[in-house]
Amino acid sequence: MQYLALALTVALSLCPAGSWAQATGADAFSQRDFATAQRLWQQEAAAGSADAMLGLGLLADRGYAASRDFAVAFDWYLQAAEMGLAEAQFNIAVMYDAGLGRDRDAVQAVVWYTRAALRGHPRAQYNLGLLYEIGDGIDANANLAGYWFHKAASTVPAAAAKTIAPDPRPTNVAFPNILFARVGPTTVEIIWTATPAMNPSYVVEIMDGADDEAPVFRRATQGSGLLLDDVTVQTTAIWRIVNLSADAADYAATPWQGFANDSAPKGRITFVVDDALPQMAAAVTIFADDLRSSGYWVTLRNTPLRGTDDKPETFISYGFAADKTMAETVSRYLPGSPDQSRPAQPTDTVQPGEIVVNLAAL
Repeated sequence: MQYLALALTVALSLCPAGSWAQATGADAFSQRDFATAQRLWQQEAAAGSADAMLGLGLLADRGYAASRDFAVAFDWYLQAAEMGLAEAQFNIAVMYDAGLGRDRDAVQAVVWYTRAALRGHPRAQYNLGLLYEIGDGIDANANLAGYWFHKAASTVPAAAAKTIAPDPRPTNVAFPNILFARVGPTTVEIIWTATPAMNPSYVVEIMDGADDEAPVFRRATQGSGLLLDDVTVQTTAIWRIVNLSADAADYAATPWQGFANDSAPKGRITFVVDDALPQMAAAVTIFADDLRSSGYWVTLRNTPLRGTDDKPETFISYGFAADKTMAETVSRYLPGSPDQSRPAQPTDTVQPGEIVVNLAAL
């Protein structure tokens, strides 16, 4: 199998065309003055330049300034990769993939290919597709292979030539295997794998773990990772990955994870109380406090939902089969029928892990 690997053209992105002044390491490299390039890049790297770190890795990798040293190359690439430079992340993946200077580690190759692929690196997207196509270090998954080949197709002819037949969209759901997660103040980067039996529809959910009425941020993808750099994340944030079924009627989710795992809820319960029933509203407040002490997050609203005949009803609405048990448990505490739970109506907005308790005059 032919992977797209490290190439001499990597250096071209570091070199301004037509410039012969040796003001930077890239200038010296363009003149093949590798000793000067190394000296200048070391100065630039000390000042925090990821491009200079990539250049120093290339010198060691190719043996331009001295004998080849894959260990030194890896260390420089890794520093640039951790700063978010996609080309360096791709190089780290290739070294893990090929076992250059270290034992081969296909799982780490998947992680680093994905990190570069999420930043739009087409060769990383193609190589990642190959790993998913054959199941190297991960479960073979035609849907994910096709996803990454499609991402690379406009740039990589070999990816465009791939004709991967997608697996039939199953109804099975299961939470994915998380390989890497980094959630910071302004960046969310999560990578996972999934078996071919899982429906290829994933949602990353993030919310403030210190606020039980905090909105849940959601972003959907059919890939095997998500990179967000346009979000503000609190230090109390928690997150999880949801796998949705093909008919959107069920889901499976990883446990909530984050900075404060003890703040993760068992579920979210929204009480909707008719504001014409002040005594019921007072009782719900007590009920809500009991549920909070049991680990649920509870929100109160005062706009009751209506039944199919537009009359007030008391019922519990759940949007997904996985939440039916929670709905039935809570329904036993309501007046009237012991089982008042029902699937959400098309007009209802009920999210994974949430039930809505609608209380109205009986």
